[in-house]
Amino acid sequence: MEWMMIMEIIDKVIAAIQECMENRSPDEIRAGLLKPGILEVVVFRRVLRKQGLRGAELRGAMREGFTQLQALGAEGVDALLEEAANP
Repeated sequence: MEWMMIMEIIDKVIAAIQECMENRSPDEIRAGLLKPGILEVVVFRRVLRKQGLRGAELRGAMREGFTQLQALGAEGVDALLEEAANP
């Protein structure tokens, strides 16, 4: 059950990365994913809201997304960027 939730969050992170790729270079995105700032939070929140999340569900998804992102490390972030570039 938890595995499915993690996969859903990863899919949402990939959607956010794809949206960012329109305006930012891969190096900028990688740096932002390794150390998320306000821009990454805003973009991820916008993507989740577009997918219909609101309130506590949105906050939980945000928290879980950034927790999973931190757990991935540099190699995981590179794999996410590759996945987002080649869906």
